[in-house]
Amino acid sequence: MSGDGGHINHTRARLERALLFVEEALTEQLTIERIARHAHLSPFHFQRLFMAHMGETVGGYVSSRRLEYAARRIRQAPDDKMIAIALDCGFETPSAFSRAFRRHFGCTPSQFRKDPERARRRQSPTRPFLLTPPPDRSGPQPALSSQPGCEFVFRTFRGTLDGSFFDGGPSISQEIRDGLIDEAGQRLTAVIGSFPDEPDRLNDSNVTGYFGGLTDKRYESSWGEGWRSFAAGRWAVFEHFGSYKFLYQNWNRIYRTWAATTDLTLRDAWPYEAYLPDPDFSGKSRPTALIHIPVI
Repeated sequence: MSGDGGHINHTRARLERALLFVEEALTEQLTIERIARHAHLSPFHFQRLFMAHMGETVGGYVSSRRLEYAARRIRQAPDDKMIAIALDCGFETPSAFSRAFRRHFGCTPSQFRKDPERARRRQSPTRPFLLTPPPDRSGPQPALSSQPGCEFVFRTFRGTLDGSFFDGGPSISQEIRDGLIDEAGQRLTAVIGSFPDEPDRLNDSNVTGYFGGLTDKRYESSWGEGWRSFAAGRWAVFEHFGSYKFLYQNWNRIYRTWAATTDLTLRDAWPYEAYLPDPDFSGKSRPTALIHIPVI
């Protein structure tokens, strides 16, 4: 491990262990002390590192994940008893569950079951009920960039491992990367991964990701499975430093702090991460990837 980048990656790996534990134990009684043990950190340091890297408090993250799970279950299992859902979401009593649900979504669980549209939701077509309390401080701030239309040649990958598509980005085999680069040649303007749907959890075997390259126009490709057009428009661009494996932590922070408070409206287009050439994973001298969020 060397440089600031090595330290950042080490910290993110510790947070990842804690996040995986939370996902596995959402239905159990969770304390900060118990979660911090999985990161091998004291509760004091764990809370501050969690806020710095994830953009929200530990308690807020656990609560929002539990309540999102509850909302999805109420919609998908209309015959389940509320008391069973409350207990399965880690609440000790139905009344405690109802109070938390109402504070979070602006309606009671029973009202939500009758009319889900009355609940507060966020700008996300796939996870509208993953709400985050307003952060105590501002999240990451992007550069705004207007970009011309382009074409995306891609291959499809399914599932996430420990939060990351493509088993953590770097595991996209060199053969696949080289095949894209060799075929596209000078036509290739960026190597990217695009994720129109958010994973339900860190290990989600059903969600789909797309890996490929951007070009100015389409060509006859034997490498790609398909093409998608990206319309001209504005993008909020965020820098990522360090290992690709922890890109998902930056995505989480962007969507749950910046997106929750920005005055910009998200545009209906696929977001993507662009992998920069010759990445330096050992330090923080320059970014290794750029996260692009489509905005109006």
